[in-house]
Amino acid sequence: MFRKIETKLTVVYILFASSVVIVLGITSSLSIESYLKAKIKGELTREIDFVVFALKEYAGKGIENLDNELKSLVIKGEQRITLIDKTGKVIIDTDFELPQLYKLENHITRPEIIKASTHKIGTDERTSQSTNVEYLYIAKKVEISSDEPYLKDLSFVRISIALNKLNSMLSDVRTKILFIGILVLLLVFVLSKWISYRISKPIKKIVEDLEEFRKGNFDHRIQLKSKDEIGLLADSANLLAQKVSDDIKELDRLSKVRSQFLANVSHELRTPLFSTQAFLETLIDGAIEDPSVSRQYLIKAKLNLDRLSALLNDLIDISRIESKEMKLSFRYFNLKEFLSQEIEKIQVLNKQQKTAVELISDQMYDPQVYGDRSRLSQVIQNLVENAIRHNPDETSIKIKFERANENVMITVEDNGLGISEEHLPRLFERFYRVDTDISRESGGTGLGLAIVKHILEAHNSKIEVESKLGEGTRFSFQLQMG
Repeated sequence: MFRKIETKLTVVYILFASSVVIVLGITSSLSIESYLKAKIKGELTREIDFVVFALKEYAGKGIENLDNELKSLVIKGEQRITLIDKTGKVIIDTDFELPQLYKLENHITRPEIIKASTHKIGTDERTSQSTNVEYLYIAKKVEISSDEPYLKDLSFVRISIALNKLNSMLSDVRTKILFIGILVLLLVFVLSKWISYRISKPIKKIVEDLEEFRKGNFDHRIQLKSKDEIGLLADSANLLAQKVSDDIKELDRLSKVRSQFLANVSHELRTPLFSTQAFLETLIDGAIEDPSVSRQYLIKAKLNLDRLSALLNDLIDISRIESKEMKLSFRYFNLKEFLSQEIEKIQVLNKQQKTAVELISDQMYDPQVYGDRSRLSQVIQNLVENAIRHNPDETSIKIKFERANENVMITVEDNGLGISEEHLPRLFERFYRVDTDISRESGGTGLGLAIVKHILEAHNSKIEVESKLGEGTRFSFQLQMG
């Protein structure tokens, strides 16, 4: 395949170069020929004027002297001067002696004479019928006042030049052009082979490396340092391989996460289900007849069912958030009023708790924020409930807000047990618990902080956590200020 690419490129270069050389060769040859003939025509025209001048000088010396003078002006066999009268009869021709002129045909139909009759000057190229030599003819219509009988009817002066030397010169030029063209083609062939090899070599390297990708070796990289389009192709292939490799790793990670998630869900569901089943079986076996025992077991069964309901609701929220199915309704609302209402709801739902929740803010600062009020309510509820669940009674929980450049910083902090530093990086993972026993006993699902993280990310915000053992924990995030 690579030889085909190299061959195709070579053929294209050769064809292109051949076309250029042929066109340039023909154009150059024609240009040189046209230039030389134009130059010769100009010289012959000037010579005609000189002949006309000579006619006036020798007009009274007889036709023989004029014939000899004109013959002295030309190079025998190469140039030819012909004087023609208005009827086409040849008066003088330097290629012939005077007694032989009767043998010449009438010239009135010669192309150059016809043209000169209407345009003053006429030219033609042909093989002479008289001498059988190829000539370039140029004729000029003249008027000479003379009493000499042989000049009385003179109308045309014609000068011709044999083209054998010119043709020989042009043939030599064409030969040289052909020779140079062949050299150019040979040079192009060598250069095209080299260029084709240089182009096909990195393509071959890329294809060989792509074969590694096809085999599944996405950690392989194309080692090609080039700043041109081929280098960009190699970089793009490397980026694609990197993306595929990352995607595969991400799929592996997601597969493990899914397996872990299913295991966690199964475990989380199993505990309350088994507990509820045990309570109900005990009641069916006769405990329902004992009012004190039946009530206690029914309460415990309900708590486990409440825990199942909370777990299922959280699972639905996580699924909707991660699948982008949860639609948020963004609007501006008063932050202070919102937080005050959230604290009231928390206090109503946690009447039996001895944990104080209070709002701390600057009385002069009353901002409007932009977000989904119902989902942000879920964020505040989860953060506060998490603090209540993992801290002893009498813990103080403070909700604060303050300006942070163009945003508002909201903080939920407690002075409880605190969290060890090694737990902080994983705190927002699904089903991750710092203290498993406390969390389950208090009814936690292990999904609250993960839900908080996803909701805030949908608000282009990020949850931050700071904690020290024995001093408490501080969660904070920012919202856009109106």
